[in-house]
Amino acid sequence: MRRNLFIIFALLFLFPVLSKGEISADKLLQLCKRKPHPRLFKPEEVAKLPEDEAEKLWNKKKGLLGRNLLSPEWAKKEIYSKGGFLKELALLYRKTGRKEFADKVIEGFQTIGKGGFWKHMDRRTSWGLSGYAEALDLIYDYFKNTKKDIFKKVVDKIAKKADDIYQEGLKDIYEAKYYFLALGRVGVVLAEYKSPYSSGPKDWLRAATEYLFKEHPKFHRPLDGMFNPGGLYSTGGYKGYFYNNLFSWVNQCENATGVNLIKEFPFLRRIMLNMCWEITPYGTAPEYTAMHRLSYSNWMAGVAPMLRSMIPPERYWVMWFIENLPDCRGLLWLRKEIKDWNPKPPPWTDFISEDAESIVFRESWQKKEISDYIFMRVEHYPFFSYRPMCHHDNLSFECWLHGDASIIDCGEVRGGSHGQGGGYGPITAKGHNVVMLDDGEGNIGGAVKGQIPSSAGHPRTAEWKPEIKLTFYNPAHILTSSVSEPIKFAVCGMKWEWMEKYEDFHFRKPGEGHFWWFFYEPFENFAKKMKNPVIWERTLIYPYKEYFVIVDNISPISNPVERRINTLFHLGSWRVDKGRNVVKGKLEIEGKKFAWEENPFRKEIEVVKRGNKVKWFTKNVRNQDVELTIYSVPESVISCEKYWSNVGRVEGIDHPLIRFKIKAPQMHRITVISSRFLNEPEKKFKSLNIKGGNAVKVESGNISEYIFAGPEGEKKIVKFSTDAKLGYIRIKNGKLSSLLLVGGSNFKVKGEKIIESESPVKHLTVEFLPLEYKGHFESKEHTKIKFAIDSPVKNAYYVPDVDEWTRMIEGESKEKLSLKWKKNGKFVELIIPEGKGKFVIKLRDITPPSVKSMAPKELCPGGVKKIEISLLTDEEADCYLIKGMRKIKFESKDGKKHSLSVEVESGKRYTFNYLLKDKEGNTKKIKHSFRVANNKFWDEFETDWMVSKVENVIIENGVKLVNVPSIRLIPTKDAITSPFTSYRSGSSREISVGYFNRLRTLLEFKLPSSLSPSYKQAKLILKTIKTESAGSSMVYNVYVLKEDFSEDNIKWKYEYFKEPVGKYKAEGDLKGKDVIIPLKLNLIPGKKVRLMIAPSSNNYRADHFYSRESLYPPVLELLPPVPMEGIVISKLIEIGKNDRWNKFICDVDTPSGTEVKISILGEGGETLLDNVKNGQDISTLEEKKIKLKATLISSKHGISPVLKKWEISWRKGG
Repeated sequence: MRRNLFIIFALLFLFPVLSKGEISADKLLQLCKRKPHPRLFKPEEVAKLPEDEAEKLWNKKKGLLGRNLLSPEWAKKEIYSKGGFLKELALLYRKTGRKEFADKVIEGFQTIGKGGFWKHMDRRTSWGLSGYAEALDLIYDYFKNTKKDIFKKVVDKIAKKADDIYQEGLKDIYEAKYYFLALGRVGVVLAEYKSPYSSGPKDWLRAATEYLFKEHPKFHRPLDGMFNPGGLYSTGGYKGYFYNNLFSWVNQCENATGVNLIKEFPFLRRIMLNMCWEITPYGTAPEYTAMHRLSYSNWMAGVAPMLRSMIPPERYWVMWFIENLPDCRGLLWLRKEIKDWNPKPPPWTDFISEDAESIVFRESWQKKEISDYIFMRVEHYPFFSYRPMCHHDNLSFECWLHGDASIIDCGEVRGGSHGQGGGYGPITAKGHNVVMLDDGEGNIGGAVKGQIPSSAGHPRTAEWKPEIKLTFYNPAHILTSSVSEPIKFAVCGMKWEWMEKYEDFHFRKPGEGHFWWFFYEPFENFAKKMKNPVIWERTLIYPYKEYFVIVDNISPISNPVERRINTLFHLGSWRVDKGRNVVKGKLEIEGKKFAWEENPFRKEIEVVKRGNKVKWFTKNVRNQDVELTIYSVPESVISCEKYWSNVGRVEGIDHPLIRFKIKAPQMHRITVISSRFLNEPEKKFKSLNIKGGNAVKVESGNISEYIFAGPEGEKKIVKFSTDAKLGYIRIKNGKLSSLLLVGGSNFKVKGEKIIESESPVKHLTVEFLPLEYKGHFESKEHTKIKFAIDSPVKNAYYVPDVDEWTRMIEGESKEKLSLKWKKNGKFVELIIPEGKGKFVIKLRDITPPSVKSMAPKELCPGGVKKIEISLLTDEEADCYLIKGMRKIKFESKDGKKHSLSVEVESGKRYTFNYLLKDKEGNTKKIKHSFRVANNKFWDEFETDWMVSKVENVIIENGVKLVNVPSIRLIPTKDAITSPFTSYRSGSSREISVGYFNRLRTLLEFKLPSSLSPSYKQAKLILKTIKTESAGSSMVYNVYVLKEDFSEDNIKWKYEYFKEPVGKYKAEGDLKGKDVIIPLKLNLIPGKKVRLMIAPSSNNYRADHFYSRESLYPPVLELLPPVPMEGIVISKLIEIGKNDRWNKFICDVDTPSGTEVKISILGEGGETLLDNVKNGQDISTLEEKKIKLKATLISSKHGISPVLKKWEISWRKGG
């Protein structure tokens, strides 16, 4: 049944989720009237400067007063240019207090009503009107009191133009976002105005609030009609045309009224949240539709004004992005402006929303740019634009894996490549990671979305007929999903009835100069209704945050015909070769290298006839080698084609397009997408022949995983069987660990029922833990599910899911609702309700604790008077030594590691009885027997039980030096200083040194208060943007400043210590290279280090480096000491008075640059023998009580010697 999506879209906005409110225009108007002018600005924005600063600004800007604003040339200027200039003059009036600037504004206002875009109106008219309103606000009282007649004329002209664009905005929703934002400013400034026109201040404020953020009165959508209800802008980067303007208005409204519109209008808050959930690990937006590589650091993205009005907690999330994600660091300057700077990563990682038509799975915020990430579109809302409707990317996805853009969306390439003129492409299905197929005959094509019917007119004209409904062909929806650990997934479905007539139809026709012609072609020219439609279900699984799985089920609706089915994957990288316009990456198909770059553009080459595996090798943004494996079943023809895209923020870059191709009536494809660093273990993949579908086995260490899919009916996967349509099984150490079933009612192992439900559930995930079964479910109705559980049950409960917005802002529900259950033989019968949520079955612990390891083992080292018995239990427990009627309790900090000291004698055998008791009262008695060696002491360093002292070492299967990592600090401030004030900057994205000592760089770093004294060395690392006069060389000296500096008020000369702490000789072109300068610094924890880099040569050379606001900020790297030393000292070893020492033996690994020195100490710690060698005779040693000491030394960072074992023996009785 076809739903009227247009009406549903409107209704969703009538019932906001995030908050209550929606303040009335009347209330806003009253609040405006209470506020004196200027209303649109914060007091600090318009406060008069101190006299000396005001005088400097006057001298700098008074030249602007020389312009004749009554001249015909000024009158003819475009309105947006005039409005901006008058606003600048009005601000100067406020900052300097000079009336001359206000008089010049009044002069400029006298030509109001003339100039470009006053009569012929578009968005530029609104920009000019905003400038006029802001300028008038800034001089309002002065203007009104000094030039009343001119004031009234100007106010009337502004009001009349406001009424004009109000009427235009009611007719044209796309331009309304510009018109209505300007109206908000006019409404604030002219709140007291009695309008003689058809609209007035209250109407203008209503347009700037209710019509924008709730519903346009004619088109019944918010803003320009291009947002879905989840706040995602359907045309991607085109939001950059108005976001800065939009969020500036939100700030100005709050300045004028004290009302934060974000709190009043849930839709506006969702717009802001969009950045938070869609942002990639690198800090960019995903490249969907016409995103055009928009950077959040660019002013067009509007993040700066957005952040000023954002409310917690998302306010703090965006601050965290700015500090931690590379592409957001261009906004670090905001730290100086925003007082409550309190960056926090979001407490959630994933986002699934039918409203936002999106799915995002993210590995971690803490891993920053090397976190794994996937973003998928699930589209079903129609829009008033050819742009999103003709961009055939439904159910496409893109991946950021291990720090690289590994699987990309091609986005829109704005011409210029491969002779394609000036249009936009590749936007057909072929430009995305989707499935394409034929209709049993003819060309293959992808799923279309639709187009605006010609009978409806254009939504930007008066002929638009909103009663003619927009149609979204092939809508996709999220059918069932879960973001609960450890198996996150989403199943999406599309009834695919309309398809492209052929692929690549966006390429230009012969003789045409562009290739976006189909935007304006009749829908039937590039799309057709299918004779043999199908159901396409695409499932995304993210098990244990280890890899991604894409399952594509293509099933005929009625008539099964054999058809060609292609599954597409666009391989990419953030690293591109701009000279050759290609991504940097090596391709391997079924174990053989394939030189994809050498192929002609758009020529598909079938590489193998039967294959499953593709590997893609790239370097990530940290210059680490990354290997991507795509393993797909069923076995397929694998082809490669050189295609084009936007990737790495570069336009028109070629990359390999991989297709897995089969010919069949239906398809159940499983594709595993796994990425690794080359030093990480490699997973093994295997295609399984199963009854009723396809399956993949993934192996890694002691874990085996199975992913399966197929049509309805029984499926057998090795020893498992189920009627689920698709699922995931995890086996750990040979035992069932976890499970996902979609659309099933049973699961068996070797024919024995493990799970059975009365009717199929939409999904069920289960994690099988020793004391609980837990998971997630979704069911259409109350359903009884039986679980095979031997243990008695304590209780069972579920936590219902909350909507995605509540989960983001407030977290998951804390409410635990009881579930009905009963024990029936070996099964537990559980009644789950209709809906979805987490469930937990708590089991009674009837298993006593057991010991996983025990020391000493059968033979214990001799020569010690006391030994430490250690037990490691498999659960938290109390442990006791039983001595007759006494119980002596072991010490334990965590309930699992237990220790007890007992006295022993060399040569004797001991048997101890222990009692273990867990929290449930389950007990177990065990015996422990061992013999103490008669004439030998040794330690293999499995634990520290025979050690008395350690420094800078760890004991873990040997003794090793502690790996003290380097600490990398980003500047808290940086600036360029120069004798020329125009060169000085504290907010630029670059810092510079050179040019005859005219450019110096200032840096400030804050040392951690917890900094260890072991850090003694430091180096400064700068990444070079460019070199000027590279033929000259120059020495740069680094000095320590004696005084602080301000980024906002930079001087030329600063006091500094004259002795340089570092030097660097700059030679040749350093573009793209790291400049590394060793420094001699006194590193005091918690203190600030302020540095100045100054040239010591007189020539034209200048090097420009990335600043802290850029993608590659300067780094102060603190290095641990070299050589690094650590020690380990044994317990006291004591022999009888008639015994004599015999021999010392040790086993050590000493890589190059490392050594281990052995000493024998007396009881008091004095050295008895130094530099003792392996196998050395020590019979001359007279002392009877000694300790062994090892000193581990390394002269290389990160490399340690290893003391594996030491041993000392003696002869009994002399």
